[in-house]
Amino acid sequence: MKSATQKTSFQPTGRIWLSALIAVLAWGALAGTEVAASDDSNLKLNSADGSTQFGIQNSGGTDVIMMNSLGGAVFQSSVTVSSNTIMSGTTVYMDKTIWLAGPINGTVTPLGIRGPANTTSIQLQTNAGGNVLNLDSNNSRIGIGNNAPGYTLDVTGSARATVAFVGPTHRPSADSITAIQLQNAAGGTTVLDVDTNNTRIGIANAAPGYTLDVTGSARATVAFIGPTHRPSADSATAIQLQNTAGGTTVLDVDTNNTRIGIANAAPGYTLDVTGSARVSQGLLLSSLTAVKVGAYTALATDYIVRCNSNGGAFAITLPTAIGFTGLQFIVKDVNGTAGTGGKNITVNTTGGQTIDGAATYVISTNYGDVKVFSDGANWFIISHQ
Repeated sequence: MKSATQKTSFQPTGRIWLSALIAVLAWGALAGTEVAASDDSNLKLNSADGSTQFGIQNSGGTDVIMMNSLGGAVFQSSVTVSSNTIMSGTTVYMDKTIWLAGPINGTVTPLGIRGPANTTSIQLQTNAGGNVLNLDSNNSRIGIGNNAPGYTLDVTGSARATVAFVGPTHRPSADSITAIQLQNAAGGTTVLDVDTNNTRIGIANAAPGYTLDVTGSARATVAFIGPTHRPSADSATAIQLQNTAGGTTVLDVDTNNTRIGIANAAPGYTLDVTGSARVSQGLLLSSLTAVKVGAYTALATDYIVRCNSNGGAFAITLPTAIGFTGLQFIVKDVNGTAGTGGKNITVNTTGGQTIDGAATYVISTNYGDVKVFSDGANWFIISHQ
C-alpha cells in the first residue's frame, strides 16, 4: 500500500471492485483495499466506450453502486437518506444535467423518482423558495406555480399550448360573468367571454346580454335555426342582410313599424319589394277597408276601398302619389247605387296631383269601380267600369 502522500496511476481494462466499506478521501485506487490520500486529486476511470466500471458490492457479493467512465451511475437498490437530508441541509443544489434514462453497461434503464405519500411528495422550488412544481401523490395531482393543487393539473398563472386542449369538459374554478375569457393579449381585447352565471357567451363582447351576444358581424354557412330571432333594440334597420359588408341590402326588418323590405333598406309598407315578385300559388290580399258610407281619405296601407253610396253621394280622397311608385288602389261601389239618383262616388287627389291628367274621377254606374297606380308623382287609371 502506498503512503497517503503518494499517487498511483493505472489503466484498468475491466471492472474495479471495492468489496469492503471504503473511505475514498482522495485520488488513487487499488482493488480490494483501502484508498487514502492527503490531496484533492480524483479517481480516474479511463475508457472511451465506458466499458471500465467502478463498483461497490455488499458482503454477499451483490452490486450496490456501479459507475462507468462515461459518467453513468446505477444504484442497484433503494437509497435511504437519514432524516430526509443530504449532506447537512434539506436542499440539494445541482448545476449539472441529470439523465433520467441512459445506457448503463449496455442496458437502457429508466430512473424512477418517488417521494413520500403526502400532498407535497416532490417539489421543485426557486432559489428563494418559491414554488415551481408540486407533485401531490395522495390525490394524483400536479400543481404548477401552486403547492396545493385542487385539480389533476392546477396552474396558477397563464398557460400556453401550441395544440388544442382536448377533453370532454372544461370548467372554471368558480362561476362568474367572466368565468372563461380569451383575449388577444394579457388584459387586452376580449375575443370570447363565457358567463357561467347567466349561461351566456359573448363574442368580441366582455359582458354578453343574451345567450349568444356578438359585437360585430357574423357569418353562417348554414341557416340560423331557432324559435325566435330578435335585435338588441328596435329600429328601422333592426335586422339587415347585405350582399357584402356595407353593400346592397337584400333584406331589411323594420321593427319600429313592423315592415319588411326586400331589396329595400327603407320599406314603406308591411312588405315592400323593390323589383319583381313571383307567387306560384296565388296572392291573397286582405287589405280591405270597412265599407265606407261617407267621405274618407285613404291610407297608403289601404288597397281596396269599398263604398256604399245608398245614403247619398260622397268622395274618396287618395293619399299622395309622391314617394309611392307602383302603389295601387281600387275604389268600388259594392252596393250598386252609384249610378242611381245622383249617388255618385267621386275619387279626389291631394296636393294638385291628377288622375289621368284630371283632378278627379267619378264612379257613376251601379257597381262601378276604378283601379289606379302611382308613378311617384301622379295617379293613372289601370281599369275602370
